[in-house]
Amino acid sequence: MRDSGLNEKECERLKSQIEKIEKKAEKIEKFLAENSPKSKSRLGERQCNITDNESTKIKTSRGMLQGYNGMAISDSKNQIILEAEAFGNGQEQGLLKPMIEGAKENANSIGRGEDYLEGKILISDTGSFSEDNLKYLAGEKIDAYIPDQQF
Repeated sequence: MRDSGLNEKECERLKSQIEKIEKKAEKIEKFLAENSPKSKSRLGERQCNITDNESTKIKTSRGMLQGYNGMAISDSKNQIILEAEAFGNGQEQGLLKPMIEGAKENANSIGRGEDYLEGKILISDTGSFSEDNLKYLAGEKIDAYIPDQQF
């Protein structure tokens, strides 16, 4: 490198940059070898995050964030949380059913029975609105109040 007209300090800086890039490339290659592609959406394969592969990009009022979508189901009468979960999925529509199933399982495990949620009122935001969710909740006999996004 000395023949290129670079001084010793510049050569060391370039060597350091090359080492950093090679380490990053090794990290990416290792990640790709150990992880399978995330499920495809209509736009193609979902992007991965090498630092935290289970997190996702979430659209917020402050732009896009890398993180988790935290959800909880609580019993307002007894003031207890029946189910809580952090999902690496930005879309809430597909999360309502697993949350309800988890709450039913937890209620059953403490002796409240599998039908504990029947006749209960569920209030959620527009993120949980879908025709499939409304049909599911009706089948579970849960009185749901979820505003339509088009309302």
